[in-house]
Amino acid sequence: MAAGAPQCTQELSLERQSGGADRRIHMRFPISVPVRYLLADHEGVTMTHDMSSDGIFMNTSEILPAGKLVKLFVDWPAMLDQHCLLRLVVVGKILRSSPQGTAVGISKYEFRVRSRYPLSLGMTS
Repeated sequence: MAAGAPQCTQELSLERQSGGADRRIHMRFPISVPVRYLLADHEGVTMTHDMSSDGIFMNTSEILPAGKLVKLFVDWPAMLDQHCLLRLVVVGKILRSSPQGTAVGISKYEFRVRSRYPLSLGMTS
């Protein structure tokens, strides 16, 4: 693994289907970057805790309503062609929320070019 690259952990989840257990392994990467979240009637800015290909866990100080749709704007930690800042835009569903944080399942996503200002400064592209 390259120096400075995030290490990953594994999360093993079991899901029951008609024929038995289906085992899936999701690699979770401990990435802490600014994220802005938008619900129909609420928004906020916080930090991610970790990410996988199908979900994001973010450090929220408030409990968000499980089952609701949410849009996330994540300041991506890597650059395109080593000079273009990116933002990951996610549409998903809040799976669970507690004082420790909020888990969001990803329904769809896209990368967009972003301005040089991070979300933590309250500026968006």
